[in-house]
Amino acid sequence: KSERNITENFINKLYNMAREVPDEELLGQAKKCLIDYLGVVFAGATTQKMRIESYLDSYNHENGQAIVFGIGRYTNPLNAAFLNAMNAHTVELDDGHRYGMLHLGAPIMSALFAAASLGKIHAKDFMKGIIVGYEAAVLLARAIQPNHKLRGYHATGTCGTIGAAMGI
Repeated sequence: KSERNITENFINKLYNMAREVPDEELLGQAKKCLIDYLGVVFAGATTQKMRIESYLDSYNHENGQAIVFGIGRYTNPLNAAFLNAMNAHTVELDDGHRYGMLHLGAPIMSALFAAASLGKIHAKDFMKGIIVGYEAAVLLARAIQPNHKLRGYHATGTCGTIGAAMGI
């Protein structure tokens, strides 16, 4: 049996986590993250309402099944994910990870809600998506920080994107 490299260990950990049933402590933490996200996305939408309305009007995004939180309008999932992520990070009160130097909810939860708009997702699968997405983003960010930031990259956009993909 050959030794696994760091990438294989990373992927295997996330794969196994995605297959396991999360314990109550993890689910409780995921629920807190969800509440935090909803608070900051609505706060951000309040401060950005005119810009978001203008964006939606200029691109004629009246049709769609994904909600833009705090605005009460729907658009396609891609635009909803973008706008909700922007709103969640706008007021700089969103959750974060100190050593990973990133904010997790903005990219991960926005992508999960956009994906959920495409079809029925069981609440437990949604919560598992939060857990796996956060774990992926934090593991990756901790592995590359602080050099990532020193080179001018923001882990919310880079590692958060990977966390979003893993959560979905």
